Amino acid sequence: MGRRPARGARPIVDLIHSFGAAAGIQLAHAGRKASTEPEWGTPHPGASIAGAHGGWETLAPSAIAYDQLTEPTALDEAGIDEVVEAFVASAGRAVEAGFDMIEIHAAHGYLLHEFLSPLSNHRTDSYGGELAGRARLLRASWTRCAERSPPACRCWCASRRPSGSRAASASTRRPRSSPGSASTAWTWSTSPPAATPCARGNQHPCRPRLSDPARRAPARAHRGAGLRGRHAR
Repeated sequence: MGRRPARGARPIVDLIHSFGAAAGIQLAHAGRKASTEPEWGTPHPGASIAGAHGGWETLAPSAIAYDQLTEPTALDEAGIDEVVEAFVASAGRAVEAGFDMIEIHAAHGYLLHEFLSPLSNHRTDSYGGELAGRARLLRASWTRCAERSPPACRCWCASRRPSGSRAASASTRRPRSSPGSASTAWTWSTSPPAATPCARGNQHPCRPRLSDPARRAPARAHRGAGLRGRHAR
């Protein structure tokens, strides 16, 4: 969330509060899916925007393009630190705007999901490899935002291989959470053409991994949240 959107959000938050409701906001980094044409009203919906026409450099854990989009730049550790700082700054602005809940979007093939998935994360450093490494950026963003944010709702997701099988069932584990926080299970593709079922109840297979205490990490008190931005969609 940039400074200008934060200022513009305050009247909306106040209106929501005037009806006795809580206001929430989703913060995300689009990663290699950024810098694309709108899905409507353009000759090439969803296509990458060329630099000469206002496009920008896209970022990802590895230099692997999504489908027909432009190949992204693989983030180095300095770039990863910038992403974390952008999440922290965005969370702070969201709190200043009065939001009661912040969600870090780690699904739908966006940057945090790209790091989580071994399909899009081919790194050999401490941000790749096993799940602990692939989840490092998400955990760092969450931890750094913890002191600045209200209880947050998180998206935690599994990936599907192009064949349709899950790439990393461990990715559906619920992150450590705090009282008042929540987790949402949502599966979507990071690497087309994955056979993601689009039908009523298609997310139900993930639910046991969130609801079964024996299959998730124990809760520990801490709070968190998270961005858009070069770090935007």
